[in-house]
Amino acid sequence: MSQRAWFGVVGFLFLVVGCGRGNNAAKTGGAGTIVPTVEVSKAVEEDVERRVEITGTLAPWEEGLVPFEADGTVIALLVDLGDSVKKGQVLARIDPREYRIRKEQAEAEVAAAELDYGRLTQLVANDMATKQQVDEGRRRLNVTRTAVDLLGKKLADTEVRAPVDGAVSKRYANAGEYVRTGNPAFQVVRSVPLKLKGEVPERNASQVHVGDVVTVTSESIGKALTGTISRIGPSVAIDSRSFPVEARIENPDGVVKPGTFARASILVAGTVRGVLVPDAAVLQFAGNSRVFVVVDGKVQERTVELGTKAAGSRILVKKGVAAGESVVVTGGSLLSDGATVVVR
Repeated sequence: MSQRAWFGVVGFLFLVVGCGRGNNAAKTGGAGTIVPTVEVSKAVEEDVERRVEITGTLAPWEEGLVPFEADGTVIALLVDLGDSVKKGQVLARIDPREYRIRKEQAEAEVAAAELDYGRLTQLVANDMATKQQVDEGRRRLNVTRTAVDLLGKKLADTEVRAPVDGAVSKRYANAGEYVRTGNPAFQVVRSVPLKLKGEVPERNASQVHVGDVVTVTSESIGKALTGTISRIGPSVAIDSRSFPVEARIENPDGVVKPGTFARASILVAGTVRGVLVPDAAVLQFAGNSRVFVVVDGKVQERTVELGTKAAGSRILVKKGVAAGESVVVTGGSLLSDGATVVVR
């Protein structure tokens, strides 16, 4: 190839590249500026169920420390951490031999006291014993019978039993250990159902009632749980200006563990009319909620005041957006106020 032909090929390539750059600039605005593409949704005005949103903790419905009720050596631990238990199930055993021997001795005392009392009643009938002697014989008989009952209870107490259906959350003793009455043996929790513990703002005091339906969600819960308000505190805390509530939350199969943080939505009486936008349209920045509204091809950043959640992954906007306006639902995190956008 001659030198002239070579320069001709190079010139042609530069021409092609130059044309390509010109086409690309036209697609991005003519000066290399990329115009972002966004998706929008119309804000709509609807009647919305009135709800009170709170946060709280899902606690066990019941929990209790199970103590040993007899002194002795632990000869068996039948459950351990995480095991499910039924009410009345034997969890541990203390060596019962000493209590069994003492009970047998007390039973022998009862037999002797019964014989003595029988003889005294016959003797008093023949004026060979006094009424005081008969009374003393009856007292001794009653005392020995009471001793048998007490030792029978202590013998039964050598078996530690579950007070409720639940699961073992802690184990405090070891096999072979000598324990005293009152020493802790296990912690047992009942997690079906769960108990939601939360605080309701003072301004909602007149709206929340026992029996109101509650929907609970959490990052660790795969699906929403439901329940009802079971208890309401009688007074407002001065520091937080809120009052405590508890709700019975159904926990099928015990999937959710006690102690889980949760967000709760309490359905209260009546409805409220307001503007709804998709949850995805709301962005958080420096503790404030904001949305981007598209007006004539440009976005306006609006700080909004939010209300209750609504069906269909939507949220009530009290201030900042009007019905019919187009709010950005995708791509908003890359926008700034006044930016030009292309609506897809």
